[in-house]
Amino acid sequence: MKVSYGSNLKLEGQWDEALRLFEEALEELEKASNRSEGTPKETYKSDPNPLDIRSSIASIFTQKGKYSEASEQYRQIIEQWKILPGENAASVTQTEQDLAYTLRRLGKHQEALNLFEKVRGEKKRIMIENLEQDRPSISKKEKKQLILEMEDHPSILEIDHAIATVLEDQGTYKESLQHQESIYNKQRKLLGDYHYSTLGSLHGLARVSGRLGRYDDALKWYGKELEAMKKVFGREDHPWIFMVLSGIADVWMRQEKYEEAEMRYRMAYEGFKKLGMTGRGQFPMATNIARALRDRRKYEEALIFCKEACDGLLQELGEENIYTLVAKVCFASIRKLQGHLPEALEIYEQVLAVYEKKGQADHAEALKVKCWIGEIHSEQGNHEIALGFVGPAAAKLKEVLEPNVADPAASTPPHPQIVWASNLAKEIESKYNLSKQFPPNRQSPPTQQPSPNEQPLHNGSVSTEIASGSSSPEEEKSLTTSRSRMCGCCIT
Repeated sequence: MKVSYGSNLKLEGQWDEALRLFEEALEELEKASNRSEGTPKETYKSDPNPLDIRSSIASIFTQKGKYSEASEQYRQIIEQWKILPGENAASVTQTEQDLAYTLRRLGKHQEALNLFEKVRGEKKRIMIENLEQDRPSISKKEKKQLILEMEDHPSILEIDHAIATVLEDQGTYKESLQHQESIYNKQRKLLGDYHYSTLGSLHGLARVSGRLGRYDDALKWYGKELEAMKKVFGREDHPWIFMVLSGIADVWMRQEKYEEAEMRYRMAYEGFKKLGMTGRGQFPMATNIARALRDRRKYEEALIFCKEACDGLLQELGEENIYTLVAKVCFASIRKLQGHLPEALEIYEQVLAVYEKKGQADHAEALKVKCWIGEIHSEQGNHEIALGFVGPAAAKLKEVLEPNVADPAASTPPHPQIVWASNLAKEIESKYNLSKQFPPNRQSPPTQQPSPNEQPLHNGSVSTEIASGSSSPEEEKSLTTSRSRMCGCCIT
C-alpha cells in the first residue's frame, strides 16, 4: 500500500512525502525478511521488490537534484541485480541507463557517454536474443533486415538522444546537432509530434541550434515546442514549459534584449520555486536573472540573485556541477565590473581548479576562464602573466570550437567566443609589447580611458551560441559586440 501511494505522490511531484513512504516500505520489507526463514535472495522475488523500491528512491534523489546520492543508490542496485539468480540483464541495463543520466547531471560526461554506449549495445543484444527466441526459424535475410530496423526502435532512439546530449555537454555541437536532427525526424515518424520523446529531441534541436549561433532556427524550434507543450499539458505551469521559456530568454540575451529575457527568466524562476524544484530549476534561473540584471548594470540586485544561486547550488549539487560553476563565474564577473579585481580573480582561479580536477582543462568553459584570469592580470598591469594565460587559451579555444561551427563555406558570422578570445589576446600582446617599449620608468604615450558610462556590457547565457566566418562588412556588428558577449558565465 505504501509503495503504491508513494508512486502516486511521486508522479504528482510530492517527492519528500513519496520518499518517506518508500523508505518506510523498504525498512518494513527488510525487517520482514530478517524474521523469515527465507534467504536474502528470495526476498528479491517478492512483490514489491526491494530493488524496485530502491530505484524509486534513487529517482526521487535525481528529481531533487541530489545526484551523488542517486548515483550511489544506482550503483548498489546494479551490484545486487548481478548477484541475484535468474536472467536480470534487462534490469541491469535499465539501471545502468538511469545511472548514466545521473552521471551526466554530475558533470561526469565521459563516464556517462561510455555507459550510454554500453547500454545501447546491451539493448540491441537483448532485442536480437528475443528475436531469435521468438522466431527460431527466421531466414538470415529477414533477420538482417529486422536487425537494421532495430536502429529506429524507440528505446534505441532514446539512448541516441542521450548520447547526443552528452556530446553537446562536451562541446561537440555540430555532431550533436546532426544526431538530434536525425533522431527528431525518426521520432516524428514513429511516435508523432506530441510524444514526449519527440518533444525532447525538439528541445535539443532548439538548444544546440542556439549554441551554434543559428538564432532564427533556435527560436523557431522553441516556439514549436512551446505550442506543443501547451497542448499536451493544457496548462502553463509545467516545469518543461519553464525550461522552454528559459531557452527563449537565452537567445534574447544574445540579441541584447535584456529586459525581455529577464522577464522570461523571472517567470521560470517563480514557477520552479512554487514547484519546489531548486537545484534544477529555481537556482539556475536565479543565475540567469543575475546575468540579465548585470547586463543592465543593476549590479547590487544581480548579486542578491547570484548569491542565492551560488549558496543553493553548492549545497544541493556540489562544487563540481556545471550550474554551480556558472553561478560562481557570474558572481566573479559582477565583482570584476564593480572593480573588485582580486576577489574576481580568486573566484575564477577556484573555478579553473575544479575544471582541472575534473580533467577538463581543455573544455571550452575552462579555456574561457583562463582568458578571464588573463584579462584581470592585464588590467592589473601584469601583461606578461596575462599573455601566458590568454595566448594559449585563445588558440586552443579556436581549435576546440571551430570543428563544431556551421559550414565554413557559408557566409555566417564568426564564432563570437573565438573572436572575443582572439581580440583579447591581440590586445594584451599589444599592451605587453608597449610595456617593453615604454617600461614603468619611462613615460608611455597617453591613452584615453572610457568613462564609467562607456564601459562595455557583459552579456551571456546558459547556452552560448556559435557561428563561423571572417570579418566582412555585414559581420562588423558581430565583431564589435563579440567582446561584450563574453559575460564570464556563458556555457558553450
